[in-house]
Amino acid sequence: MDSIVEKIKEEMIQISDNQMQETNYDDWNNHIKLVYKNAHELAIDRNADVEIVDLAAILHDVARVSKYGPIEEHHIYGAKMAGDILKKYNYPDERIELVKNCVLNHTDNPKNTVEEEIIADADVLAHFDNLSMLFYIPFGKMKLPFAESKDFVKRKLEFDYKKLSPYGKEKFKDRYDQIMKTLFGYC
Repeated sequence: MDSIVEKIKEEMIQISDNQMQETNYDDWNNHIKLVYKNAHELAIDRNADVEIVDLAAILHDVARVSKYGPIEEHHIYGAKMAGDILKKYNYPDERIELVKNCVLNHTDNPKNTVEEEIIADADVLAHFDNLSMLFYIPFGKMKLPFAESKDFVKRKLEFDYKKLSPYGKEKFKDRYDQIMKTLFGYC
């Protein structure tokens, strides 16, 4: 029998595929899969609840991908949607709350558990893993000139690094410095 993580992964891939038909953007492969991979590794590294982290990583952007609610509040709507999805599979209520809190707090909200920190850190790391996505925003979507696009990406990476947990800042400092040096000539 498939695990709950595999079932939720299949459902999220389907949601992403449906949106790709409309937007021509593959959220699963360009972002969510990277968050999931990084979160899973961090959960093992930090001795966290791997199942909670896996589920939250898969569902952290479900509202954004589904275009449900304002994008600025995707974490709020996503927490509700994550709960509704997990209830369909009779997932235990107390564990649903843990997943919902990870989804709710993956943005700028305070983190109350190691699992919440992991989801927020993994979300940032996905940006480090897919720099082309970061350049797509100012070039492709916003149509900014090169210098402004480059500055946009630089500010986004600096902002993302500042959002990392203390653990994440220490663990990924060399990676961040290398990215900044490669893209902008300094670290």
